[in-house]
Amino acid sequence: MREDHVFRQSQVANAVTGHKNRYPPGPFALTEIRHYAGGSYADTADHLLSCARRHGPIWSFRFFNKRIYVLNDADAIRTVLVEKQHLFAKNRRKRLKPIMGEGLVLSDGPLHVRQRRIMQPAFRRSRIPNYADVIVAEVLRAIAGWRDDVSIDLGAEMLQLTLTIVGATLFGTNVTSETKIVRDAAEELTAVFPQQLAIWSKLANLIRPSRKRRVLSIGQRLNASIARIIATRQTDSGDSDDLLAMLLSAQDEDGNRMPAQQVRDEAITILLAGHETTAIALTWALALVAYNPAVRERIESEIAAVVGDETP
Repeated sequence: MREDHVFRQSQVANAVTGHKNRYPPGPFALTEIRHYAGGSYADTADHLLSCARRHGPIWSFRFFNKRIYVLNDADAIRTVLVEKQHLFAKNRRKRLKPIMGEGLVLSDGPLHVRQRRIMQPAFRRSRIPNYADVIVAEVLRAIAGWRDDVSIDLGAEMLQLTLTIVGATLFGTNVTSETKIVRDAAEELTAVFPQQLAIWSKLANLIRPSRKRRVLSIGQRLNASIARIIATRQTDSGDSDDLLAMLLSAQDEDGNRMPAQQVRDEAITILLAGHETTAIALTWALALVAYNPAVRERIESEIAAVVGDETP
């Protein structure tokens, strides 16, 4: 293990335990409150890069009686998420529990470990070809509407594309009134999620209860629709091969299947958490390719050599 990695792990451990009061340096608290209090993250990337250049890969700031830590280092992030994950709780994300329940994103401890083991087979490399046809079809459908002389909102396009793909791989390609309700509700929730994760969200919800009521209302529609889809699938004798079918048939080492409520929680988690993160990654990847012509040429050459004029 490299010496600098050991030092970074030590920093993370100290950040968690407060050992010897060795807190990583950071910006003035009011500066951070200004960026995050309202739930708007429009300039977050520039701000975080600026703080990382000024304060290093691990920095922190005081927020009333709490200390907030920010990691911008792959090894340190691995320490938090993998090597010392038991020291961390998903406290702020618990605000989304009324909607996402005990899905993988919010669950902790033995339940999280059990669910991860049950669901892992669905995301193995050998399963990817089963989803490939859906992914290719939806990508081709999306780009068919693009024009060389017309600008598009790439972030919005990627959100819509990934939501459609996740919905299709989760519930199947047959678009029904229920799946349309699910996709519309998921799209609405994606827009309001940042507000509920903001530092000031609890106070803001007290001052303006309509904020939280809107989220709960959308969540109720989403929950009810997915519950009906699950109930219908449980009585259907068809041979489905989508993610929902996998969730319904998955068993732990004792042969026990997930309760319907847990299936619902995991389905919502896959739908909400699965599409937004992918959309963000695609947006940045495409932006970086656009700003690097040499990389774009290499990609186009590889596609021409491997795929040619055929459908990927």
